Amino acid sequence: MGRITKIETKVLDFIKSNVVFVFMIGITVLSMMIRYFCRSFISEDAQYCLLPWYDQIAAYKSSQCLAEQIGDYNILYQFIIYLFTYLPIKSLYAYKIFSIIFDYALAIVVAIIVDDKNSSIKGRLQSERFVMAYSVIIMSPLVFLNSSCWAQCDAIWTFFIFAALYAFVKEKYIGMFALFGIAISFKFQAIFVLPFLLILYVREKKFSILNCLIVPLMMIVLALPGIIKGRGVLEPFLIYANQTGEYKAVSMNYPSFWNCIVCEWSGKNGDYFEFKLVAVCFTVAILGVIAVWKLKSNVKMDLFRLIFLLHVTVYTCVLFLPTMHERYGYVYEITALILAIMNKKFIVPGIGVILLSCITYGHFLFGLEYSVMLASLVNIVLYIYYMMRLYNINNAE
Repeated sequence: MGRITKIETKVLDFIKSNVVFVFMIGITVLSMMIRYFCRSFISEDAQYCLLPWYDQIAAYKSSQCLAEQIGDYNILYQFIIYLFTYLPIKSLYAYKIFSIIFDYALAIVVAIIVDDKNSSIKGRLQSERFVMAYSVIIMSPLVFLNSSCWAQCDAIWTFFIFAALYAFVKEKYIGMFALFGIAISFKFQAIFVLPFLLILYVREKKFSILNCLIVPLMMIVLALPGIIKGRGVLEPFLIYANQTGEYKAVSMNYPSFWNCIVCEWSGKNGDYFEFKLVAVCFTVAILGVIAVWKLKSNVKMDLFRLIFLLHVTVYTCVLFLPTMHERYGYVYEITALILAIMNKKFIVPGIGVILLSCITYGHFLFGLEYSVMLASLVNIVLYIYYMMRLYNINNAE
């Protein structure tokens, strides 16, 4: 008695020789437990939007529910909700499980992008960088709060954005645009990636502008269940056109640049339409500056610079465009984590981006009080830091 047994020795030897893989399994189990514990939380979006939409669709008891617009989501997600109604589980759980599946899919595709040196499954499961990227994404509070508490779908469309990025890295350009088309079919906010694609088109000259036609084609194809039921071919685009005028507030719980000037949350400002045009023009001007920096640079666009460009272009759109919700920063929040994994200089600002967004999530989900002005100022400081670093790496060999 007291001496270690042979079975214990074998188990410990296995753990020691496969410690990275064992850690990944442990993190996966813990992340699933977190999501399980959040399963019954009902957010305001779920209570007043998602669940009523589900009930309205279920009341049809047929695919005829696809003949009209129910809720804000495009036809693709409305069709998926219709399929949910056939599942023998609660509607709230159906939403959450679907999004949670893409939490893990997103974590895997990000890990594959970051760990670009390994090509085999075994090599990746033993790679510290792969497992670190996977673990950071899957355990990010923004990721599990968004899906398991909020029942939102941001992990879904963001997964397709990063899958499209991976397709670009692998020079699969038709696949890239097809994946981008799927992303935008789920959520209009995928459009924030468009400036990134335009800069790549001009600078890299690796794909034709005609490839862009794949995007609307995918939107139409994915809307076929509704089109077959009598909805117009242009309906997927009209839904998003109507959404652009749905809100008339400077910011919707996002720490926007404009909060430091207007700080009008309620949308009561009678000059909102003119302000909206000013904000759009201002955003385009900053994106133009970024484009000039990249087009004048002769530095090779490696993976790190590619992700950095995606980060700052999306960050620019969300920070300076009006009527931004806190969830619209999902892509640049994920890239902030990726940059921190790839370069330790970005750990502190990456943590800052995540903490700031956690505050806005906490405000909506749990009633956390915070200073709008202070949060916006911190966000601007973080953005300026990334812009300065972009300028530096853009000119450094």
